[in-house]
Amino acid sequence: MLESEIEMIKKSEEIPPHKFKISGGLLENIIDKTNNTNTARSALIWQNAFFGKITRKLVRVPAPFHAVNSPLSLHPEILDKLLMYIFLPRDVVNAYREIAKRKKR
Repeated sequence: MLESEIEMIKKSEEIPPHKFKISGGLLENIIDKTNNTNTARSALIWQNAFFGKITRKLVRVPAPFHAVNSPLSLHPEILDKLLMYIFLPRDVVNAYREIAKRKKR
């Protein structure tokens, strides 16, 4: 490790995270090359305060959020038809069959 890198580590609380770099570091090489074909680059720098070329004090989470329960959990009676097309582990099948029995009562 170079002397300057050791000094940076000692001063790391004062240095903005995106300016902290290790010479020859894997992540640094992926991030620095804008024409890099490595698929990890976009995931590393997207809204990330620690990787990238800008100081980021705020990370925004996209506002739209949509969640639904799976059709199988809503209607466990469709289990036998689904099993003709997909594989489910035996313990999952047994659990959904138990839920379907309780739902019938």
